[in-house]
Amino acid sequence: HGVELAGGANDNLVVDNLLSGKQNHGVGITSEAHDNTVSGNLIGPDATGTYSLGTHPMGGIDISNGAHHNVIGGLDTGEGNVISGNQTDGIALFKSTNDDVTNNQVLGNLIGLGLDGVSPLPNGGTGIFNVYGAVRTRIEGNTIAFNDGYGILVTNCEGNTITQNSIYSNTLAGIESEGNCVPAPEITDVAIGP
Repeated sequence: HGVELAGGANDNLVVDNLLSGKQNHGVGITSEAHDNTVSGNLIGPDATGTYSLGTHPMGGIDISNGAHHNVIGGLDTGEGNVISGNQTDGIALFKSTNDDVTNNQVLGNLIGLGLDGVSPLPNGGTGIFNVYGAVRTRIEGNTIAFNDGYGILVTNCEGNTITQNSIYSNTLAGIESEGNCVPAPEITDVAIGP
């Protein structure tokens, strides 16, 4: 990992770093790590936020194994991360132990775009992969585009909130919900006002 927070690590700030060129994830938050904030980082791109360094075969950010109450990004200017150009998913939240991954927030990030917020810099998988025991996740204010999978994939819908995101031009559906989820909304008609 570029940065790994594990073993109950808490109250850490990972801010304004270049976390690219690693052999695993850019950031790993695991093993009941909690109340950590990851903001303002480049995770996948080069220092200009323009090109992929072709790294992170396990994805940009991994949140797993009981990690809870962590914040990825933020809604104020400069707090969002650029999570782009990774080989697989941008962010993956899941449990691989008996402990749910709960009450994490993904806020205000660019996922699949360059630092300019416009240019394509896709992740090789889904933008946000929220599955297998990841519950009560808040996904808000992100721009999620050009990824090679879904924009957001959710398979466990216990208390998750997806709101005020801009999701477009992903290879598969913008939001895909499976398992016990209510089906994602489908746009069937668009009216353009005067």
